[in-house]
Amino acid sequence: MLKIVTLPFDDKIEEFEQEKLEKVLKDVQIVKYQAELVKIEGKYYWTAFVECEKTDKF
Repeated sequence: MLKIVTLPFDDKIEEFEQEKLEKVLKDVQIVKYQAELVKIEGKYYWTAFVECEKTDKF
C-alpha cells in the first residue's frame, strides 16, 4: 500500500498536525518512507511518501 501524507504546521501549538499520520500508520508495518519539508505560499508542510503493509492485530 502506498500513501502520501501532507501535514501542515500549526502556528498556534507550534507543531505539525500529526493526527492524520497517526491514523495512516495505525495497524501497518512501514516498508520504506521518504519525508520532505516544503514551503507553499509561505506555509510549511511535512509531506511523507509511505510504503506500508497491513498487519494483523492479535
